[in-house]
Amino acid sequence: MLDHNHFSGHIPVEIGFLGNLERLIIELAGNQFSGPIPTSITTAFGLQEVDFSINNFVGQVPNLGSLRNLSVLDLGTNDFGGNSSINEWEFIKSLINCSKLQEFGFEYNNFVGHLPNFIGNLSTKISQLAFGGNQISEQIPTELGNLVNLISLTMENNHLTESIPTSFGNFQKLQYLDMNSNKFSGEIPAIIGNLSQLSELDLSHNMLNGNIPSAIGNCKRLQSLDFSYNNLSGIIPSQVFEIPSLSILLNISHNSLSGSLPSEIGLLKSIGTLDVSENHLSNKIPEAIGECESLEYLYLQGNSFHGIIPPSLASLKGLQHLDLSQNQLSGTIPQELQNISVLVYFNASFNMLEGEVPMNGVFRNTTEVSLSGNRKLCGGIASLRLPPCPSKATKKRKHHGFKIWMIVIIPSSVSIENSTLSKIIFMLECSIDSGSSPSTLTNLVMSQVADALGYTFIIVPNPNYIHVSTVATPSPSAQQSTDSTMPPLGDGHRGAEILSRFVPNNNACTQEMTNMNFIWDKVHDIIVRKIYDYRMGRRL
Repeated sequence: MLDHNHFSGHIPVEIGFLGNLERLIIELAGNQFSGPIPTSITTAFGLQEVDFSINNFVGQVPNLGSLRNLSVLDLGTNDFGGNSSINEWEFIKSLINCSKLQEFGFEYNNFVGHLPNFIGNLSTKISQLAFGGNQISEQIPTELGNLVNLISLTMENNHLTESIPTSFGNFQKLQYLDMNSNKFSGEIPAIIGNLSQLSELDLSHNMLNGNIPSAIGNCKRLQSLDFSYNNLSGIIPSQVFEIPSLSILLNISHNSLSGSLPSEIGLLKSIGTLDVSENHLSNKIPEAIGECESLEYLYLQGNSFHGIIPPSLASLKGLQHLDLSQNQLSGTIPQELQNISVLVYFNASFNMLEGEVPMNGVFRNTTEVSLSGNRKLCGGIASLRLPPCPSKATKKRKHHGFKIWMIVIIPSSVSIENSTLSKIIFMLECSIDSGSSPSTLTNLVMSQVADALGYTFIIVPNPNYIHVSTVATPSPSAQQSTDSTMPPLGDGHRGAEILSRFVPNNNACTQEMTNMNFIWDKVHDIIVRKIYDYRMGRRL
C-alpha cells in the first residue's frame, strides 16, 4: 500500500510479474503517478483490490477481465478517457468476467459518450458504482436496473438526459443515490417510493418537472433530500414532511412550487437545514415551524408568504441562519429573536415590516443583518441607519370608541341568508373598550383589519360601536364619497381573528365571537369573490 505519499512517475511494466501472488492489493491513491496503466497488469492474476484513484493517469484503461478475483476497482479522479475515436468502454465489457466485483468507480475522469448497455451485465454483487464527474451523455440505459444489490449509485456532474429509468425501482437495497447536475427531464417517477432503504437522495440541478410524488413518503429512512433547481410545480405533498428520519437536509428550493407550507412541517423534529426558497409559496408561515427543534439553517426567501413572522421561531435555539427576504411579511420583528445566541445571519429585506428593530444578539452585527426595503422599520442600533421610533409616552387610560364603515359592494343578483349576515353585523356591533388613543387604534385597525378582511374601510372616530353597512349598487354620489386614501384590497378572509382582539369580554360578544371564523368562511365565497373595488370614483 503506497497511498497518500508523494510518489510520481509511471507504473513499471514489471508489475505484471506479481501474477503468482495469491492476494495482492495495489493502493496508489493520492499520489502523483502519471502516464498509462501498463497492460502487463492484466497478468497479475492474484489481484483482488486495485485503487488507482487521485493520480494523473491518462489514456485507455486496459481490459482487466483476466483478473477473476477482482473485488474492488477504483479509477476515480484521473485523466482516463477523452478519446472518442476509440472504444474507451471496452474495459467495462471485459469486467463482466469479474464475477466477484463489488465496488467499481471511474468517477471524475474524461469519459465521453453514451454509457453502454452492457454495464447492466456486470456482477450482480456490485454494491457501489460511481461514474460522476465525466462527460457521459444521453439516456441512462435501462439495463442498469439489473444491478439489484447496489447500495450506492452516483452519476452527478455529467450530461445525462431523458427521464429517470423506471428500472431504478429494482434498487431495493439502495441507500445513496446522487444524480445532481445533469439534464434529466420528465417527472420524478413514483417508483422512487420503492427505494425504502434510501438515506440520501439528490436530484438537484436538473430539468425535472411535474409534481413531487407523494410516494416519497415511503422512504422512511431518508436523512437528506434535495430536489432543488428543477422545474417542479404544484403543492408540496404533506408526505414530504412526514418522514421523521429527515435530519440533514430538505432542499426543494428554486422550483415553481405553490400553495402553503403545511402544519405538518412541525413533524420534522430532527431536520438541520430546510430550504424552500425561490418558489411560489404563499399564505402564512405556519407557527408549527417552531417545533423543528434541531433546525440550524432556514431559508424561506423569494416566495409570497404574508402575515407576521411567527414568534415561535424564537424557540429554535440552534438556529444560525434565517432568511425571510423578498416576501410580503408584515407586522414587527419578534423581539425574542435577539435571544437566539447562535443566530449569526438574519435577512428580512424587501417585506412590509414595521416597528422597532431589536438591538441585541445578531441585530448588533450589521454585516450579517439585512433589513432594506422595509420602509416602516425604526430604531435598532445606529449603524443600521433607521429612523428613530416614535416616543412611547404613557397616557391615562380612557374609554374611546370608534366607528368603521365597511362598504361591501354586492351585485344585486347575489342573495345572502339574512340570518348569516345579521350574525356578522351583530358581532361587529359589539362595543369596544381600549386604552389606546383613537388615532393609535385607528391606525392599528387600518393596518391589520383592513388587510385581513380584504375590504375598503372608512374610519370615523368617536361613536361607541362598530357598524357594518351593505349596499347593493353604489350610486354616483356614493362612489364620489369614497376616500382616496383607502388601503388596497387585500386577499385575506380571517378578519374575525383580528377584530376579536378589540372586542370587550362580555357574554353576548364572546358567545358570538366563537363562531366568527366559521361564519366568515361560509360567506367568503359568496361575497369576497364578487366584490367590486371602487377607488377614486371608478371601477378597477
